Amino acid sequence: MSTVPSFRTLIEKVQAKNQIYQIKLPVKQNLLSSIVSDDTMNLHYGTLYKNYVKKALAGEGEFQVAGAKLHTLFFEQFQAPKSTNNPTGAAEIIINKKFGNYKEFKKSFTETALELHGSGWVYLSILGAIKTIHNHKVVDDVAVIIDMWEHSYIFDYGADKEQYLSNMWKIINWDIVNARVN
Repeated sequence: MSTVPSFRTLIEKVQAKNQIYQIKLPVKQNLLSSIVSDDTMNLHYGTLYKNYVKKALAGEGEFQVAGAKLHTLFFEQFQAPKSTNNPTGAAEIIINKKFGNYKEFKKSFTETALELHGSGWVYLSILGAIKTIHNHKVVDDVAVIIDMWEHSYIFDYGADKEQYLSNMWKIINWDIVNARVN
């Protein structure tokens, strides 16, 4: 049974986004396996993310810094899967205001993600816009972000990016998203 982090802990995590380090996964990796396999997590979190952080700290350029920071945002929003995992709080308010409801938000988000060709990221900004990042770029307005690089989904979903996106919503921790928005 996981404990709900305190609001202070959530804020500290969000404030730490400007630092470069590899976060500890906020959920045990084996709990993610129905959404993201151990093989994918070992490659994505254990190797690629770790290398972005290492290279960013070694001063190897803005691409590495952006890669490290984006992966931190991505992984820190993970939680154990929930079959019903709807947004709450500030995230729900923004989504309902901009998209009408969560279903329409996911539809718009998926359409944007499927239009992204090549490597990149799709995210909901703290103001409610769905945005894309081609390759890596440091951004400071992320509410929720999904990695659309092939290494994120190819082992588990093949070319079925739509199913990958559908399943990712089951592991988004809306408390983290709300802390980013507030």
